[in-house]
Amino acid sequence: MFPKKFTLFKIVRTTIQFIAFIILNACILGICEEFTIPLPILYPSTVPTAAFLGGFDVIQYRISHAIFPFITLGIFIVIAATLGRTFCGWICPFGLLQDLISYIGYKKVTVSKRAHNFLKQVKYMVLFLTILMVGIVGVLTAQNRGKEFIDALGYFAYQPFTPFSPSETFFTVIPKIISYIASNPSQLRVILNPMLLIN
Repeated sequence: MFPKKFTLFKIVRTTIQFIAFIILNACILGICEEFTIPLPILYPSTVPTAAFLGGFDVIQYRISHAIFPFITLGIFIVIAATLGRTFCGWICPFGLLQDLISYIGYKKVTVSKRAHNFLKQVKYMVLFLTILMVGIVGVLTAQNRGKEFIDALGYFAYQPFTPFSPSETFFTVIPKIISYIASNPSQLRVILNPMLLIN
């Protein structure tokens, strides 16, 4: 179940991750107003308690609205140059979630080098397609063209990656479902058995 041995490194890292999670959600403590800062983390902008924004969400939104994300990219570059991937591993809420899930695993799953390399290429392809889509929407917006096309894309026009983001699922969608069920317990039957809607 849980790891038999917690090293000092793991204890320190997990502690820092929890502290970072509380700081990132400072709004829940009532110490956050309208001030938000984009950081290079995978964290949805739709989380109501978030005091900081997921930088990739900001980049998607600003480019699609024909605004170059100077500040966000500047923050990315500074943090990448000084801390590298360490920042994501120690601060990103999704990194904490991945670590917690790994602690309850019975068997460690290994991925072949070939599969690992393929998935890395998929990651960059998703990034490319996302930037391409918001870039096209941004150009059309700047030229005041393609309104029908943009309207047809709906939410995908401004944040095409977000609906597929695992972070969005865990930190926004699942909490909203739980909150809805808690406030509407009678609807649980319908959620568990959608066929009831037909009757």
